Amino acid sequence: MRKLSYLFSLLVLSIVCGGTAWADDGKYYSAGTVVTSVDQIKEGVDYALKGTGESPCSSTYLNVVMDGNGGSASLTSDCFYQFESAGTVDGKPAFYLKQKSNGMYLRKPGKPTDATFGYPNERTPDGWGSDYLALTSDKNDAWQFWAGVAQSTDENDPFYYNKGTEGKEVMFVFTCTTVLTGDDAGDGAYRYLSSWASGHNIMQYTDTNVWNLWTDISEIVGTAKLTLLLSKLLPAGPEGAFTPGENPGDVSQDTYNKLNEVYKKCQAFIDGGGTSDDEANALCVELQAAYDNCKNATVMVEAGKYYFITGNKGRSNTTGKATIYSDGSNWKWDYAASPVTDLKYAVMLEKGSTDSTFYIKSPINDTYMEAINGNSNTIKAVAKGKAADYIIGHSSGSYFYMTNAGISQGVHAQESGMVCVGWNYTADASQWVFQTISDDMIGKIDSIANQVKLNATLNSVYSDASTAYSNSRAYTSDATPDNNYTSHGLLTDASQIFTSKLVDTSIEGSGLDCLLNGVLAGASEYIHSTWQTTDAPNHYHFFGADLKKAVSAVTVKYSRRMSVDSWKTGQLSYPTKMRVYAANDTTTATGDWTWVGDMTPAFVAEDSTLAGFIDLGGNYQYVRFDVIATGNNGSVTSSTIPGAKAYPFFYISELGIYEATYDAANSPFSQVPEADGKALEDALKAARPEILEEKATQPTIDALQSAYDKFCESYADPQLARDAYDKAQTMLDSAVVGTELGQVSQEAYDNLKSVMATCKDKIQNVMTMETLTEVLNSLEEACNKLVASAVMPAANKYYYILSTGNALKNTAIAAANNKDGQRLTMGARTADGAFDEATAMHNYDFMWLLEQDEDGKQYLRNVGTGFYMNGNTTANPSTTAARTPVQIVYGKYGQFNVVILENDSTESGSIYLNNNASNVNKYFLDDNCYYAFQEVDFSDDPFTYVGVSEGWQFKCLPYAVFGCSNGSMYKVLGINSGNQLVLQIADVVAPGEPFAYRLNDNSEEVTEDDFMVDLSQGLVSKGKVVNGVEGLLSGITLSEGGYGVLSGTADTLTVTTGSKVIGNNSAIVTKSVPVIDEEGDYVLEIDGTITGVETGIEGIVIVPKDGKIYDLQGRRVTKPGKGVYIIDGKKVFFK
Repeated sequence: MRKLSYLFSLLVLSIVCGGTAWADDGKYYSAGTVVTSVDQIKEGVDYALKGTGESPCSSTYLNVVMDGNGGSASLTSDCFYQFESAGTVDGKPAFYLKQKSNGMYLRKPGKPTDATFGYPNERTPDGWGSDYLALTSDKNDAWQFWAGVAQSTDENDPFYYNKGTEGKEVMFVFTCTTVLTGDDAGDGAYRYLSSWASGHNIMQYTDTNVWNLWTDISEIVGTAKLTLLLSKLLPAGPEGAFTPGENPGDVSQDTYNKLNEVYKKCQAFIDGGGTSDDEANALCVELQAAYDNCKNATVMVEAGKYYFITGNKGRSNTTGKATIYSDGSNWKWDYAASPVTDLKYAVMLEKGSTDSTFYIKSPINDTYMEAINGNSNTIKAVAKGKAADYIIGHSSGSYFYMTNAGISQGVHAQESGMVCVGWNYTADASQWVFQTISDDMIGKIDSIANQVKLNATLNSVYSDASTAYSNSRAYTSDATPDNNYTSHGLLTDASQIFTSKLVDTSIEGSGLDCLLNGVLAGASEYIHSTWQTTDAPNHYHFFGADLKKAVSAVTVKYSRRMSVDSWKTGQLSYPTKMRVYAANDTTTATGDWTWVGDMTPAFVAEDSTLAGFIDLGGNYQYVRFDVIATGNNGSVTSSTIPGAKAYPFFYISELGIYEATYDAANSPFSQVPEADGKALEDALKAARPEILEEKATQPTIDALQSAYDKFCESYADPQLARDAYDKAQTMLDSAVVGTELGQVSQEAYDNLKSVMATCKDKIQNVMTMETLTEVLNSLEEACNKLVASAVMPAANKYYYILSTGNALKNTAIAAANNKDGQRLTMGARTADGAFDEATAMHNYDFMWLLEQDEDGKQYLRNVGTGFYMNGNTTANPSTTAARTPVQIVYGKYGQFNVVILENDSTESGSIYLNNNASNVNKYFLDDNCYYAFQEVDFSDDPFTYVGVSEGWQFKCLPYAVFGCSNGSMYKVLGINSGNQLVLQIADVVAPGEPFAYRLNDNSEEVTEDDFMVDLSQGLVSKGKVVNGVEGLLSGITLSEGGYGVLSGTADTLTVTTGSKVIGNNSAIVTKSVPVIDEEGDYVLEIDGTITGVETGIEGIVIVPKDGKIYDLQGRRVTKPGKGVYIIDGKKVFFK
């Protein structure tokens, strides 16, 4: 079919230049005039703000209601704005910006709390950082700014643009009237409305702060409208927008044919020089309807159906396109040719928790897709209970994206590691095709899934059994347990060694000669199997040798790569497990090789040299070691072999292979009955062909498991005793006798020392099962007694929790704020690495109260927030209002581990509070999981700093306060007949009770006030309602107007007129506020009528102790009837 004709194209170009574009309300608009001075900005006039397109600015129109604030490529009705005067600030006219389509204002940056797609939301500005924009119906929350023509001469000018203005169309800068000073101005005094191409926002950069301001906006009709409609909807014809068919993304043949018919009519009208506006407008209606019908007829994905998620728009090579699969632990992708036929990639969509979401399941291994966790983090494969709700949206054509509600990331094919991660859902590599799986293929899924499970089970049992069998047998050889290679054993020349493809030495590493030169460390003293996708093999990488003689057993000794100073922590791709093959007729990977077993070498020298041995089960001249695991399992996948898998690459710096001899006298295997040992050996051999062919059977699994279990009945593994002894030694070495926190009793210390001395003599290479059991039980019992004697943190006391690990020693764990589920943070550490107690003692977010139930359950409650340490609402430890247990266990002298009992970790061992140098996490037990508990000394002047702002505000704190230094506290009594809020000076405010606070007039520079605290009244985890004022520890978003809020210097309570974000530790006035005739100590005018209802928090009423009568709602009563009333703070029943 013909595309747009030349005449057609000229018409499009003539119209779309400047400020013309398509509107989603079905109308065309054109902005005909560029504003050139501030004087031309008038109230009541429509304007459009358009990015200049000069990198890194966008060329899109400001459209705040668009998700993500990327702007609109089209001038829609949502791109119309009006400027409202905000008076004059510092001698310059100031404005508010109102979006005409909804009457809402551009909101100033704040701290929103909700996690929905509504605005404002959690992705809107936080403080003054660069983030998404938002709207507000409350003018008090509107962003106030100056408008000025950009200039590039004075860097200190509020309208400075650093990329020059000469020769360019007039550009405007919109600058916040709040000028930052001091530390806040570290990255600039001004904040601008930014046209950044990655998202419109408010930020400090002067290379994205310019806009073209357009006006004289008018609707376009007739032939021009038809021309633009065609260019927008069908620039490449119907075939460029839709595909008729039955797969997701296709449209029905009938609707496609109708669109094609209308398209031809429109094209004929334009090519024929049609001029009738009426006819053109009618064709526009017909074309739009046909186009909409096609879009509405698009085949969407459905719950209960099976698909291949393939055809990735951004990842393809000569073998195919990225196609998703689960390996049982993570979601990954391979290149697969189209159409996909391998059921390993099969995915089933199950109905999610809502009608519009899905659970994404791999039916092959019965795992589901976990929620996206930020950018570039691998998406986990999890059990159904942890499956996330996915929105599967149609992008265009055959492409779909997958995302979770409330985020901008989608499931993305990351090239590095070939894993699925979170990234921008609009990116090409986040666009996928859903290929429907045929019914006959679906019928094969169950049998394939069953085979996958059998294979996984056999591999697991084999790994355990093979390791036990190998460890039970000792061998002697000329290999020495050190870094010395006085002999390389059977290797005398590098020509004996062969490997899979290595990285070219011009890129890194050396040739095979370096393995026999006795030099371990050096810039190029290593070989490296290839990490390049273009020459990577589709099998395990390996090294091997021609031993020049047939042997029955070998010891393999090799050293790690040590080419840089940080090799111990940074160069981890050394082999840790190898599959061993032997042969007598070849040195190639495709020859007649026999799999003789697996080897798991151990370090024999300073984390640098490893050694292992294996019985070849016969006499062989050639050996090959396939590297199936490395220290970090870094892997590479061939980009040239269809269906290639990822295999680990490796490096080594030295190699020796030695003839070995079985040492029965030092082998625990000698204690195993001969029949049991032979049975396990035979079962391992029988399992290998099924593992290689991926055709495991249940009888083979059962036979191997049975032989392994029988073997373990008499196999006394001395390593278990050595590990237990080493653990006891570590515990003894770290223990200190005394009565302070974390110290142990003398009796328990001496007992462990004595038990260890007794057990040490019993631990031998060859032991009986009875002796092994005795040693293990004795050491465990003595260690438990030592732990039980430790002095532990006591209930009902307050502590600082200080890291003792190397990552950030002496930093204190803290709550970040009162947002429920907010991740823990840390701080209060001096520049020289000491605990900054002077800071922590007046910042209660660093303090923790240890609570304990009668049954021993423990809870860590943050004093600054009233919330509890928790791990089950986020991937990392947080604080939440829910009372969630933790467990404090003895770690070593003066140090404890905090176990996060309720958490969503997919790894059962990742349960410990942990911090690295940047974040507080949950992790496996390591050095950074140890903490000192230091009891808080409140001194004689207990106070904490609380953030405040200029003028009036509501406060709600989890603890009682009885005074502050830089402001005044008031309780709300009610509303008087003059519609004024009546306040009473508050000397003491109970935990969770809301109060009004006013910063003193002479304290403009004060950003936090010190409040005196009375902890004897306890803590609360939720605010209270007092006289109709609802206290909020955690902020909320009010969806409707009618609530009283406090902010600013005016003596006025503002009533909200629409949705509004209320921050943490604040309050709102609801319609249950009583009407009173008390004068109080202060009154505030009320701007509006309060109609908002309480949000459900338990309420209380406080009335003056003045001898007068009040009802239970706190309202003054002059003629009480029968019922309960309050007099002087006490309930009284009137007959």
